[in-house]
Amino acid sequence: MNKEKKLLLGTIFGVGLIAATTFGTIKLLSSQEGVSSSFPKTEKKLSPTPQPFSFSFELSLEELQNRDIDRVYFSQTGHHLEGNFLTFWKTFKKPDTRLGLPITEPQVSDGKTVQYFENVRIDQDESGTHIGPLVREYAEKIGFELKESPKVLPSMEWFCKDMGDDFCGEPISDATEDEDGTVQYFENVRLVLLPPRQEPHSTRILPGEVAVFPMARFLAEQEGISTASVFPKEGTLKIRVQREQDMECCEGMGGMHEYP
Repeated sequence: MNKEKKLLLGTIFGVGLIAATTFGTIKLLSSQEGVSSSFPKTEKKLSPTPQPFSFSFELSLEELQNRDIDRVYFSQTGHHLEGNFLTFWKTFKKPDTRLGLPITEPQVSDGKTVQYFENVRIDQDESGTHIGPLVREYAEKIGFELKESPKVLPSMEWFCKDMGDDFCGEPISDATEDEDGTVQYFENVRLVLLPPRQEPHSTRILPGEVAVFPMARFLAEQEGISTASVFPKEGTLKIRVQREQDMECCEGMGGMHEYP
């Protein structure tokens, strides 16, 4: 083979090799680009659906009453307390045990806005914000006989005056004995004089204390009013109040649970 033929074959082989290499590279790049466009490789992790933002603190009752807070969410019951309802609630002594914590959200009923708590119902209407007469309303509904000017036990009379004139309302029954202790009904609340108890780690006998029965919770259940917890609203301060006494103190209804 002469020199010219060898040179020509070498040139043809070189061009073919370059073409094959270039074609393979283009095909490889095309394949990679196809995968990249269809299945992007990323290290970013998917985030769950964001939940409403809330704060979680353990506040004492004194801190709650003294701080300027527009709205709070009670972890124990899963409901909010805000606006005029919160302002009104904070004006009472030991509101967490005497009025109780909210068990519903505010709702419109009979032309007024109401909110149920464990022991009472707070009403807001044209006259302002006040404790609602839910006990008297229920007594009238079931035909419970209302007493006119019944005698009030001294301990309960003192309790009502200490809480404020509008807390208990007028008495609507005589004092009776049941499994909880001595019970008396008022327009707004059911009071129980608990039996005397022995002081812890002592032989001293303490006189019975007046407690507020969780009447509003009972009546909410009777009326089919939902007390199911709700999610805290965005930006709400979430708290858990450390309460002084167990609200499960009283189980009986003193005869008022008897339907006609």
